Amino acid sequence: MTAALITGISGTVLTADERAFLGDCKPAGLILFARNCVSSDQIRALVDDVRAAAGTEALLVLIDQEGGRVQRLKPPITRLLPPAAAYARLYAHDRDAGRAAAFAHARFVADSLARLGINTNCAPEWETGLPPPPEPVMDYLAKDYGSFRKTMIAAMMQRVPEWEPTSE
Repeated sequence: MTAALITGISGTVLTADERAFLGDCKPAGLILFARNCVSSDQIRALVDDVRAAAGTEALLVLIDQEGGRVQRLKPPITRLLPPAAAYARLYAHDRDAGRAAAFAHARFVADSLARLGINTNCAPEWETGLPPPPEPVMDYLAKDYGSFRKTMIAAMMQRVPEWEPTSE
């Protein structure tokens, strides 16, 4: 049975204790931090090793890769990206250009993470210090909160069959 738990690990490779914990606990996910990431090959091997230890390919693998000061992956693994505020400023000047730039940013991050076996970016929809525009600029998973929530609930229910949402 999968536990409704997202866990981290101590370093760049699994320890024997971590391997045993993952096998016993069977967490829903793993969150990676900068301390876990040295190179593309190392990250991919680590993710594969964690999935094997947990006994599932359906493991959520999360990281904070927003851009700006919040980037767990840095060169040479991937290039540095601007913060969301840069897209908000562009959007305020030119809505189409702001949307296009935010989409290109999201697509680049998604593709970069997928190559490493990471399937979830813990990026906020809006975090710039500016009031949000009338239409979302950065929308990684859905067009609105309702469909985002539905997508996340479906993902959790698929990966953790005993899990149910606790609030509406």
